[in-house]
Amino acid sequence: MPSARVGILTDQEWADNVADRLADDYGPAVCHNLGPRRADRGERDDTMVELLDRIRRHMPVGVLSNCTDALPADLEHHNITFDHVFSSASLGVDKPSPHAFRAAVDRMDIPTQRLAYFDDEPTFVHAASTTGLRAHLFTGPKDFATQMQKFGLPLGIPA
Repeated sequence: MPSARVGILTDQEWADNVADRLADDYGPAVCHNLGPRRADRGERDDTMVELLDRIRRHMPVGVLSNCTDALPADLEHHNITFDHVFSSASLGVDKPSPHAFRAAVDRMDIPTQRLAYFDDEPTFVHAASTTGLRAHLFTGPKDFATQMQKFGLPLGIPA
């Protein structure tokens, strides 16, 4: 997946490549099991979506994700809206490279000191902080809302 994650292959090209290799190694019957796995686009977290929508009333919200070019379609599928969407595939570099964070910041055209970055991966939080971002470990909606309130956004704390 690294090739698709940094945009060398599209998500579909990557999936086709995996299917071909599995068929070569285990026979074509194994590919019948791939359909349901490919169709699974994850689940929407309604609590987080509501918090992000509330934040968007006050300031732009973006996402930086290590993923393929399927990110925009996945967000649309789940009816999740961001002002800025950056997949590692669209940037050509993935986290934890500082270049990924800098590329996203540059494209948003917002001063680094005015941005907050949250991630559930400690390595990515550390990498983001080395680029000057206010980086925080994401542990759940409650902590996220508390952190955002410290930045002056009265979001209310989810149950």
